[in-house]
Amino acid sequence: MGHDSYITGVGRTKFGELAKGIPELSMEAMIKALEDSETPIEDIEAIFVANFCAGPFQNQLHLNSLISSLLPGSSIPIIRVETACAAAGSAAYLGGLSLGRFSRKTGVGFYCYKKK
Repeated sequence: MGHDSYITGVGRTKFGELAKGIPELSMEAMIKALEDSETPIEDIEAIFVANFCAGPFQNQLHLNSLISSLLPGSSIPIIRVETACAAAGSAAYLGGLSLGRFSRKTGVGFYCYKKK
């Protein structure tokens, strides 16, 4: 039996060389997506984080912990996957796979190529 699934909100940041780092860009995109969907962050049951090369370029391999630190008091699962050139799509795909488990989730996909 299939589950109906909808993308209710989208958020993105500017592209290009920015002074912001991974935490600021991730939170900005999540807030924009939640505002677009009119969903309070407290209603999110899971977050899927997908990225390419945060380790070598930003010395950051614990993106799920980093996202968790942006949401104090939250105890939701935050699941990370390393991808290449398909981070947002991979985060959305993981959200789709979890339909039977979580009804409201968000995905964060990003690239940060500049070395820290």
